Amino acid sequence: MKFPAASELAQSYKLWALLKVETVSADKLIAIGAGYIFGLYLDADDGVATANILDGTSAEGRIINTLSCPTNQTDNHEPHVPIPFVRGLYIDIGENVLYVTVLYLLARDLDLE
Repeated sequence: MKFPAASELAQSYKLWALLKVETVSADKLIAIGAGYIFGLYLDADDGVATANILDGTSAEGRIINTLSCPTNQTDNHEPHVPIPFVRGLYIDIGENVLYVTVLYLLARDLDLE
């Protein structure tokens, strides 16, 4: 599998049409297989909100990012370089989360698998 460097993907305008957006309010398997995360957004309810973003197909995967924000606020995480995942993309919702939105791209959509 030819897997380009994340920095190369960030500079490609073609990929923006391939981006997927998913918003969840409970634990969920978003994707199976390799890809990249381009943005993460956490919206808190009444209390400090947390969510783990995992490389894997369940809550047993490897944590690649943890989001946290104060009561009634939003944590926006837009990395300068896309965050790669290999096995899958799983969102583990913690306490006081209204929702998590993730912008991602699958390697198979770029014919990289």
